[in-house]
Amino acid sequence: MSSLHHPSDETLVRLAAGMLVGGPSIVVSAHLAGCAACRDAVGLFEAVGGVLLEQTAPSGDIPDGLARVRAAIERGPEPATTQRLPRRPPNLPNDIVWPAALGHSEFANWRWLAPGIRVSKSIDGELRLLRVAPGKSLLRHGHSGLEWTYIMAGSFVDGRARFRPGDICEVDGDIDHRPVIGDEEDCICLIAAEGNARPHGLIGRVHQVIFNT
Repeated sequence: MSSLHHPSDETLVRLAAGMLVGGPSIVVSAHLAGCAACRDAVGLFEAVGGVLLEQTAPSGDIPDGLARVRAAIERGPEPATTQRLPRRPPNLPNDIVWPAALGHSEFANWRWLAPGIRVSKSIDGELRLLRVAPGKSLLRHGHSGLEWTYIMAGSFVDGRARFRPGDICEVDGDIDHRPVIGDEEDCICLIAAEGNARPHGLIGRVHQVIFNT
């Protein structure tokens, strides 16, 4: 996918191959649930990968690790074995859609990060929810690795595009931006990363410490 509002092809290939795991896999899967184009792309990459495995494995045998990846894809998600319900941060809007990809994920209560900005961390530390009031802006920052942000409510613009519910914003170490929240409502985002945000200035570094603890 070439649009800024979708995961990159590289990310979708990693997801199809079982190489995108943990929080990033959950955030990208939340987007896929509502994006037929990305689901089709992942299906295509899975099919291409399956053909390549068959062509490269001697005598039609598939290495154990790759065989397990294919089996997991064909089997689909494991059925829930408990009745534990997800724990969401309090005071979420009544009409917000909780992504099915979050399964039974548990989140802590909201923590203050800055005026109009709150963060909630998943119990396992893989995910973060960020809630920012209308009209607020985040500090300008870069990234030390890949970061995926799935928009659950509201919107923001970061100088490249406007991101709305269902969109995913993927950034890497080459992106330096300053997201500004739309005026319509709180912006609530689900975030996972393979690196850290790198805010500029002393205040930014203080925010980073709070955000990552």
